[in-house]
Amino acid sequence: MNRSCKIAVGLFSVFLLGCSTSPPPTVEAVNGVAVVESALNAWRNAEQVQALRDGSNSIIVAEPRWESGWTLEDFKVIDQVVDGYQTRCKVSLMLKDAQGKPSRETAEYLATCSPRKTVTRTSEGW
Repeated sequence: MNRSCKIAVGLFSVFLLGCSTSPPPTVEAVNGVAVVESALNAWRNAEQVQALRDGSNSIIVAEPRWESGWTLEDFKVIDQVVDGYQTRCKVSLMLKDAQGKPSRETAEYLATCSPRKTVTRTSEGW
């Protein structure tokens, strides 16, 4: 790797770490699952994604189905594993699309607890 590449990688690493001198604390699986369950309960209760982001116990959520008008009828966390600073959760979802057609899906979510609570749908399952 040439010198300019090493400098660019170093600057990018500093940018990613921000001003913090230590990495975020490792997450406990139970805490990550709780964040996913909080987000999915809000969806099931017909809350808006933005309301969850702006609330007093805010969670930043990236869930394309929710954002495009699908409704969540029910969900069940099937499996979870700690992956460094995040928890991976495999979840069975009972959904209805914007036209009301039911759908059963398995999805994978990544959850973080620090420095912010986040939930991101990463795939259609494991």
